[in-house]
Amino acid sequence: MALSDIARKTESSLNTFTLKRSLRRGWKPQIVGYTGYGTTEQVRVVGRVLMHDPDEGKKDSWGERGYQQFLTIQVGNHDISVTIGEKTVAGTTNSNGYVDILVHEHGLEPGWHTATIEAANAQAVEVQVLIVDPSAKIGIISDIDDTVLVTWLPRALTAAWNSWAKRPSKRQAVAGMAEF
Repeated sequence: MALSDIARKTESSLNTFTLKRSLRRGWKPQIVGYTGYGTTEQVRVVGRVLMHDPDEGKKDSWGERGYQQFLTIQVGNHDISVTIGEKTVAGTTNSNGYVDILVHEHGLEPGWHTATIEAANAQAVEVQVLIVDPSAKIGIISDIDDTVLVTWLPRALTAAWNSWAKRPSKRQAVAGMAEF
């Protein structure tokens, strides 16, 4: 068995344990929606279902560190549905809690639209999706690291410190990106 297989099995076992524990403590599934995209023929709606502590907003989170954003409890194989326009598609999250639903023949015109993701025992969320105009010739795709937030990714130790140890509220935006 390869080291990657052992790591995957360990992560899966740990997530199963923490999922059961969080349910006993009254945690609920929460949908995190991401921006979707598509064409006039089909649209991809994406998100994630994670466990959420209903008391989280009542606690002082000032002292939280960046690494805590990486410690999640994924809700795998959870029933979900996506509605966009007049079309609803049912599906399930993958083993890591990700929602990735392709909706065909949605009938929407180019531009921004709203899709709704619903899941059992979770509050529905609305996400924005962009239907790209068929006449578009150029698109720009970018990530966050050193494009929107300063991470110093080429410097591994500095990037690790900025992502894992620094408080999220203390992260620095790349100059000029908000205006751009």
